[in-house]
Amino acid sequence: MLFNDYEKENPVHSPVRSQYLRIKEQNPDAILFFRMGDFYEMFDDDAEIVARELEIALTRRDFGRGEKSPMAGIPHHAADGYIARLVSKGYRVAVCEQTSDPALSKGLVDREVIRIVTPGTVIDPTMLAANETTFSQVSSSGVMLSELPTWISPQANLRSPNSVPLNLNSPSNKS
Repeated sequence: MLFNDYEKENPVHSPVRSQYLRIKEQNPDAILFFRMGDFYEMFDDDAEIVARELEIALTRRDFGRGEKSPMAGIPHHAADGYIARLVSKGYRVAVCEQTSDPALSKGLVDREVIRIVTPGTVIDPTMLAANETTFSQVSSSGVMLSELPTWISPQANLRSPNSVPLNLNSPSNKS
């Protein structure tokens, strides 16, 4: 086998690309918002989905070593609005933050997923649609058991004896 053939079959990724791929592998069913400085970047299939759904530019990122990937990015301070739009379309979003100070880091900045936002787990009032009801089923210990699509009737008997339906958009929960 020639070296070029080996390299194509066994790519050596840059450190940040390897980190991204490792975190994405842990969250395959969510769009990964990967924090890089003042932006959240999305790569590969996630970038294509985000660019299409949010109508933002799709570009390419050169990770070095001849590796270019589709990329879309948004400013970190505008993330909640973009996440709300994706969640309202039924997507799951994993938010990956830098967990070490880039100024103090030698080499790669530490990153980890700090939250996963889904249609059934939105509790931020700025992300909730005023005319839509969101239901989740939570155990008495506070562990989410399920998230219910908004098309399920609120009158449907979906409760188990030990669970309480939580209507996150009810008038009593609004300030």
